[in-house]
Amino acid sequence: MANEFPSRPLDLFFVSGDTGWISGGGGGTGIMRTINGGFTWIPVNTPTPYGDAKIFMIDNKRGWVGSAFNVVVSTRDGFNWGYQNTPPGNHYSVFFLDSLNGWAGRNNLIKTDDGGGLITSVSNNVNIVPDEFVLHQNYPNPFNPVTVIRYSLKENSLTTLKVFDVLGIKVTTLVNENQNAGSHSIKFNADDYTLSSGIYFYTLFANNNLVATKSMLLIK
Repeated sequence: MANEFPSRPLDLFFVSGDTGWISGGGGGTGIMRTINGGFTWIPVNTPTPYGDAKIFMIDNKRGWVGSAFNVVVSTRDGFNWGYQNTPPGNHYSVFFLDSLNGWAGRNNLIKTDDGGGLITSVSNNVNIVPDEFVLHQNYPNPFNPVTVIRYSLKENSLTTLKVFDVLGIKVTTLVNENQNAGSHSIKFNADDYTLSSGIYFYTLFANNNLVATKSMLLIK
């Protein structure tokens, strides 16, 4: 479905007279792409429908978008975008010299020499098997009422993902099944459990071994 140029875009980046991307936009349009000089715009396949900010592309396939919400998303084909492993901090702006070397930051600066590393993709065609079990910070955080929890499995595993309140009482089990190696994500909707504002914790187990526990903040 094609769309007109969205209102209030946060950034705009063209690699040719035909091909370009925008980020942000009114109504939480996320990242959109044009291949006809901006006559029509199409939402790309991205895990972040809001909060996307500064764009940097090195050609019509490879690029990055920084965000004020502790994440960087990137693409290898110009349409399918995915999360990258990114340290905590505000990564609003991004700049790359080539496909490997780049920087992101605003209040702090981070650097990569491998293109940003693992892409946790929303496309089934772009999914790199990680070399360790990782539980990522949820996005967005703080959230209301929906957030996405991402994790990476280095091998096929019996995977369990649980959410707890500050008293250690289980809110729900989001995942409890055998899953393939690779990158995974799941949405958590606080309204499904009539939760009040506050801090909650999510814990990942792989093959009955604790991977990590992280906190998230619900603000209503």
